[in-house]
Amino acid sequence: MLLDFPYGSWAARYHGEPGPVPVDVDVLIVGSADPNDLDEVAIAAQQRLGRAVNIRRVRPATWHDPDPTDPFLASVRARPLVALNPRHDSSADHSHGSTGASA
Repeated sequence: MLLDFPYGSWAARYHGEPGPVPVDVDVLIVGSADPNDLDEVAIAAQQRLGRAVNIRRVRPATWHDPDPTDPFLASVRARPLVALNPRHDSSADHSHGSTGASA
């Protein structure tokens, strides 16, 4: 499975946290998607949404068994996530959890 999670301020607003309208959308991809393909997706999304789209990819093993000293993953896991529909990718077999943050 290829899992994608909007995170950061956009996900926080989606979950009802107060704050300003996000100026960008941060998306975490769990899988082995080609970085060039992700760049193309980000550009298309930016054009459609009219705001920056930042994609960060992590390998499934890193997501499922994270290094507790990794500040990026610790931050993402501590904040709201929005789980989107998974797509088939043999390298990512399970989601981190629900649409909310969990550790």
